[in-house]
Amino acid sequence: MGEKCGGMKLGLFAAGVILVLMTMEGVQVLGGEVRHIGLTAGGSDGFEDSDIKEGVERDMMMGEVVEPSEHPWPMFQHDARHTGYNPNAPAYDNPGRLKWKTYLNGKVSRSVPVLGRDGRIYIGLAWGDQPGLVALDVNGSVIWRYITDAVGSSPCLDREGNIYFRTIFSVRLYSLYPNGTLRWKYEEEYPENGSYSSVTIGEDGTVYFGAGNGYLYAIYPNGTLKWRFKTGGRVATPAIDEKGVIYFGSTDYYAYAVYPNGTLKWKFKTEDQILYGPSIGLNGTVYFCSRDYYLYALYSNGTLKWKFHVDGRVQGPPAISPDGSIYFTSYDNNRIYALYSNGTLKWAFRAGYMYNSPVVGGDGTIYVGSTLWIWALNPNGTLKWKHVIGVMGGMYVLPLL
Repeated sequence: MGEKCGGMKLGLFAAGVILVLMTMEGVQVLGGEVRHIGLTAGGSDGFEDSDIKEGVERDMMMGEVVEPSEHPWPMFQHDARHTGYNPNAPAYDNPGRLKWKTYLNGKVSRSVPVLGRDGRIYIGLAWGDQPGLVALDVNGSVIWRYITDAVGSSPCLDREGNIYFRTIFSVRLYSLYPNGTLRWKYEEEYPENGSYSSVTIGEDGTVYFGAGNGYLYAIYPNGTLKWRFKTGGRVATPAIDEKGVIYFGSTDYYAYAVYPNGTLKWKFKTEDQILYGPSIGLNGTVYFCSRDYYLYALYSNGTLKWKFHVDGRVQGPPAISPDGSIYFTSYDNNRIYALYSNGTLKWAFRAGYMYNSPVVGGDGTIYVGSTLWIWALNPNGTLKWKHVIGVMGGMYVLPLL
């Protein structure tokens, strides 16, 4: 039977405060599963009690749901290919209303929350009295905390609901049981210059992450080292294709492809640092951005398919819809861009300052966060709705569905 839990939620994670908004009240949730849009931010809480408005309660059955074994949003940008696309996310036309807010006693920095099939929300805290990982229930109440050093990247969930995350300034990977107790910890004494690489899990359970010491790490499910691959710079979040090949970028200007056994498949040089991980299309095309102001599309053999120039730095990996459309944000007049699969411009939409990747819902709606606003765009680039979030100051706005 379903549990009425207040509908699709949209959360803002702001300077230790979680603000959860709803696009519609009273959605019927099947088997305890929840659908969310989340935004991660760093700033001050600008909401007042008068901003909390209850919508009209409605019961709605979701037309498309995930399988019971799946999590709604288990890792950075939804899946191991980092497409940012969730086919099971329902679509509503109503702008968000504040549902609840929770003070976390710590600052979120680039840690996009992940969502388990039981409705739990997991988020990392970088600074404050209690840095580490926090688990919340669907009402925003803290279930447990696991205190570590600063966490500045997204955690990841495996099929059993175990949680994996890493800390910024050390080569240290944690695995926790769903109840928040330690399963194992992998660590090395190598110097760490700081890395915001998130954790990605392969189909065989291997856990991958990049580090500031120049290595990509592959860790067996039992917490022992499988292999590590050396680059000349800080390694960004890895993505994995259907054959198990791992793709990632480094601040040494190169994009890399590595076989599952840890040997090099190819590398591709750009003209500047690669700060963010790639995303992979259904046809195997690998998309990534460099600080040289280009979004690159590479064939799976490492040759250039096309590249698209903008007049500002591209912010994070692009999102990819099933029709092959590519969506990304840039400092270029604060635009979100949509490209056709051949690399030509589809449309551009000017929003506010964005430090994030967009995400795409099952109906093709594109969601992105900027300073002060949440934007929902139709697939043709027209505005569907926007909602003021009222959070001032520096922000990391990182959405999820």
